[in-house]
Amino acid sequence: MAAYVKALSVKFFIALAVTAVLVHVTGIGFTGGLSVALVLTLVTFLAADIPFLLLDYRLALVADVILAIPVFWGMARLFTGQYLPAATLAVLALIVAAGEWLFHLYALRTRVYTRVKNH
Repeated sequence: MAAYVKALSVKFFIALAVTAVLVHVTGIGFTGGLSVALVLTLVTFLAADIPFLLLDYRLALVADVILAIPVFWGMARLFTGQYLPAATLAVLALIVAAGEWLFHLYALRTRVYTRVKNH
């Protein structure tokens, strides 16, 4: 259980950093930013990291980015009523890729997912 909490905490702080850009660009506010970060963390952790990270970190990275784009797009639409431009989504995807790459290095180095898988 501690491995899950630690991994989710690190991912959440990375998601907060990425979401700060979204908050600045869209003005969705602090609560909206926290909501986006929470949804992004849970979606990418459950749908990308747990199934793919032990197979190949590159596959998990691609899955994280692919999942992050609709999360940003949909949550921005939900909070602002407007669609994000493709250029903004591309910048956010690049930031997610960088953050997730660092997270995957951390997770593989500390063997967090090996412990998660064994529980």
